[in-house]
Amino acid sequence: MSESGPRVLIVDDEYAIRRFLRASLTAHNHTVFEAVSGQEALAAVAAHRPDVVILDLGLPDGFVERLERRDFGGLVTWLAGRFDMVCFKLYA
Repeated sequence: MSESGPRVLIVDDEYAIRRFLRASLTAHNHTVFEAVSGQEALAAVAAHRPDVVILDLGLPDGFVERLERRDFGGLVTWLAGRFDMVCFKLYA
């Protein structure tokens, strides 16, 4: 895989969401990495240094707080689907 666009890490435990986001982002020349848990995401942040993280707020184990404390120089986008609403929270 050649890295042509921004590096995006998708962190979600639902396969259908990861599949949709991957298809959408790769269609726009983004390089996409995936993680299904907080532990996998921390390893992926260290290994791939993503420019953007799209993060499922519903992940267990305090992962969101641990990611917020890391300084990896990227943008974190929180994604939470609740009662047919989708909310995005951006951090620079």
